[in-house]
Amino acid sequence: MRYFIYCVSFMLVLFSSGVLAKQSVTLSSSDQDGMHIQSGIRFETNHWVLWTRLKAQAYNPNGFITNDFIPYCQVSYHLKRLATKAQTQGQLPMRLTLTGPEYGHVIQLTQPGRYFLTIHYISPEHNGFYRHIDKATGVAPWWHPFIHKYQMQVAANGQIVAITALQGVQQ
Repeated sequence: MRYFIYCVSFMLVLFSSGVLAKQSVTLSSSDQDGMHIQSGIRFETNHWVLWTRLKAQAYNPNGFITNDFIPYCQVSYHLKRLATKAQTQGQLPMRLTLTGPEYGHVIQLTQPGRYFLTIHYISPEHNGFYRHIDKATGVAPWWHPFIHKYQMQVAANGQIVAITALQGVQQ
């Protein structure tokens, strides 16, 4: 039985030059497979920035201190607009911002309509970040890969009018 807990903050941020955010919406806050995932959307006018943060919580057995950023995870996304079947997908590489390290990528969204967003989380082990397994210095196994799915409705004025967190799926 694994008793690790991580905090994952996920946000979509839409930036515009010199303009404050028009809207900020929470996607979800849930516990899954020993991890706490908090999600939200904030946007402006030119482009979306999809980002997520994975932070260790107290008493995690993977050797991280509370609020440590969990590096080397493989985080990817798939975003699909239902009406036209237009889609975009890719990796969220690690990057450093003024608010701390995160995984993130700019995404262009120009059309109103209903969108499906899928975020895939894979443990650091898949990027070569291994762990000790001996009794003296070893840590608990990494989590199994998992997926979070969201559905959102974007109005013609760019406002998000509805968001649904769909069931998270373990791979």
